[in-house]
Amino acid sequence: MAVYTSASRRRFRYADRVEERAGCRLVERIDAGGEIAFFRGQHPDYGDVCVVIGPPHTWPPWADPGLFSRMPPHPNVVRTIASEVGCDDRSDVVVLEWVEGQSLRHIVEHSGPLALDAALSLVEQVAAALLRFQQGIPLASGELLPCSHGNVHPRWILVTGGGQASEPPYRTSAKLHLSIKLGGWGLGALKPEAGDKRWRDQVPIMAPEVLRGEQPEPNVAGDVFAIAAVLHYTLTGRGLYGADLAPEAVLRRVRRGEPSIEATLPSEVARFIVEFADFDPKRRPSLPQVTDALSGLSRSLT
Repeated sequence: MAVYTSASRRRFRYADRVEERAGCRLVERIDAGGEIAFFRGQHPDYGDVCVVIGPPHTWPPWADPGLFSRMPPHPNVVRTIASEVGCDDRSDVVVLEWVEGQSLRHIVEHSGPLALDAALSLVEQVAAALLRFQQGIPLASGELLPCSHGNVHPRWILVTGGGQASEPPYRTSAKLHLSIKLGGWGLGALKPEAGDKRWRDQVPIMAPEVLRGEQPEPNVAGDVFAIAAVLHYTLTGRGLYGADLAPEAVLRRVRRGEPSIEATLPSEVARFIVEFADFDPKRRPSLPQVTDALSGLSRSLT
């Protein structure tokens, strides 16, 4: 979930008279995406929280917030605190940890691509968050339920530290104690854009098997592709399907079976992206292999 320090205020259909949901007092609306409303709220135990209110059945079964609330706190994952999903026919409500920061998308759009060491530092943290998802959610039986994220988009990667996005350090060094929180699971459809604009927002990070209609639900292979795509985006400002994002151009690239890599990237980075963004999900390495490879890149290049 994206919470910005300077969020734009957009109007949406939930009225100001909505004052309390899921045990939280709603303080101010902070953002909106289609029929979804985002509020800053006050929780009696956690203080500031982000309250997401959507129509019934906003969250599909594989993204049940009640399950994700069982996940122990992790430094790189936006925590799910509480939820009221399927309780009535009015709306679904999810309460998330409040994160002060800028989305990675906002930073790249307003400041340009990041320096190599900063990009590697942030993407390593994204991989750590995804590895925690794969390790599983504790169930009442004591077993762990492995899961995938499924929507690793720069919009949902929240960056804290390092000053405002307009300042140059993002493009010069990672030695700013930058850290990320990954949110946005199950929120892939909650965008304010529609039509062609939404397509152009989503497609740069979308795995080719999803574009081909072969993978309707999240899986680990899609998360691995997203890591490589996010690294490319962070360093270049674009995804892996080239500059032309018209649907027919993207699908031609998918049929060719190879990503569009920026020629100016260091050769080691380009090789990493080609390997982990393989258009055949069966050939992509595992998440532990991703984290090992990222560590190796960081040691050799920074």
